[in-house]
Amino acid sequence: MITLKRVETEENANICYELSKLLVVSERKYDSNVKEDFELRNFYKDYYKDENYFLMLAFDNEIPIGFVSAYLREEAGEFVIDSTGVIGGLYVKTEYRSNGIATALLEETYQWCRNKNIKKIEISVYIENETAKRLYAKEGFVTSILRMTKNLD
Repeated sequence: MITLKRVETEENANICYELSKLLVVSERKYDSNVKEDFELRNFYKDYYKDENYFLMLAFDNEIPIGFVSAYLREEAGEFVIDSTGVIGGLYVKTEYRSNGIATALLEETYQWCRNKNIKKIEISVYIENETAKRLYAKEGFVTSILRMTKNLD
């Protein structure tokens, strides 16, 4: 049985950290600049304690199979009219994909944003990641900024 659980303990934050390493490995094919022996800083360790951050895990029974993280980037004020939410990471283990788990994680994220009066949410996607782009387009995301890079050989 698939269940979603808001992260409220350091133990579950550490599970998000482990899943985020799998996310980075899966995205290495889109970015040759990612080291094979990379080290991540475990910022999820305290992430779940801050009201401007959101962490949710997906479980198959007791087995963690995916996560989403999001945060409030800008608070409404002098510079922006409305606060902006940012999805920092979304990952579902390969064998569990195409079962609506990513969509369910996103729905929980949208609800967190609504509860915080966030009117806009964004995510960064590698241009070659067609699977992710299809998912986000199906969810109503549109391209609003194109970040370009140049290799300086």
